[in-house]
Amino acid sequence: MTFAICRIQKIKSWGVLARGEVHTSRLVDIPNANPEIKNIKVVGNDDNLDLATLVRDKIGSQKIRSDAVLAVEMLLSASAEYFRPHAQTEGGSYDKPRLDKFVDAVVNWLDKSWGNRIVQAELHLDEITPHIHAYLVPLDKNGKLNCKALFGTRAKMHELQDSFAAAVAHLGLLRGIKGSVASHQKIRKYYAAVNQDSRILDLERCLPQSQAAETSEVYRQKVIEVLSPQLEIINYQLNERDRILQQKAELKETASRSEVLRQQLQRELRILQATSSQRDLSLSLVAYELGLNPDKQFHRNAIDLVMGINQCDFDDAVVWLRDRFGEAPMLQAVRDRAIAQASNITKQHSPVIFAPPLNSRSHWQQVEHHLNQKYSIPQKLLQTLQSARFNICR
Repeated sequence: MTFAICRIQKIKSWGVLARGEVHTSRLVDIPNANPEIKNIKVVGNDDNLDLATLVRDKIGSQKIRSDAVLAVEMLLSASAEYFRPHAQTEGGSYDKPRLDKFVDAVVNWLDKSWGNRIVQAELHLDEITPHIHAYLVPLDKNGKLNCKALFGTRAKMHELQDSFAAAVAHLGLLRGIKGSVASHQKIRKYYAAVNQDSRILDLERCLPQSQAAETSEVYRQKVIEVLSPQLEIINYQLNERDRILQQKAELKETASRSEVLRQQLQRELRILQATSSQRDLSLSLVAYELGLNPDKQFHRNAIDLVMGINQCDFDDAVVWLRDRFGEAPMLQAVRDRAIAQASNITKQHSPVIFAPPLNSRSHWQQVEHHLNQKYSIPQKLLQTLQSARFNICR
């Protein structure tokens, strides 16, 4: 069986009203709400006025008593099985045609019963079960702020439940049994119960006492009415647990992928830093990739270093450099190695060019002695050549 749900909360201060708007308008993060789902305003203006302003405008200039009820918050919903008859435990899901019919019925009831005293109503789809938050300014027939005239007695509350149940009866929703022992929590207490750490179903204390004159069907309805809110809370908590576990697994997987990406980006950053000013490879960077100490001084080019450490030939070293640093740095390393080899070959096969010593009188005696003794050049001739040479230099 599916039941209509109508709960109210009297609001006696502007601070409480503001906190209510913070919750219903999602001005802060709500732990039990899915932030990816947007709620829908079904009654209200398009001027984006805050709730307090709407209530003040509706109250007008009349004097407000210190104990007056400024507004009444209504929570209007139905048992979870109405919105998702084939997936009752899948919190957050709903059958859209059923939801649309429910919203239409609620909006019509609000307009017919309260008219323009309803200043705002919003459909919440981001929690376990769809529901509507409506804000009513409790004006009596004379336009005075008088909540007692509307909801001040038990009979008035019964009339409220009867009226709402009648408005949604064509949807197959039932009214709770009058005089039932079921505890109709206020809106704030209802949310507190939904969001508490755990929920223990104590059947010994929860099940109502059967009356001698009541039929089994009546007792059955009483049991359903008593247990439905608690089972809904338990179902919510189980689904919330599954959602948190799934979210935790997704976050773990995302963290793992992020770490792989971070390492890849870090390596690419090192490559970019090494090749930003020139296309050559830093030997310290190559050493790091080879598992060597990058601070050590290396006197070989990149390809020879890879060939030596990896014990591979030239072709394998070129492929290794390309895979880790890209095409351009690899080609530059090949060019650098070819230039180094060509330079070594040139040095080995270049002829030795004679460079005569600088003129110096202090060395002449040694030169004269060498030419006289080794080549038998007369000493007088050498002295003549010496005088002629130094005269020309001057």
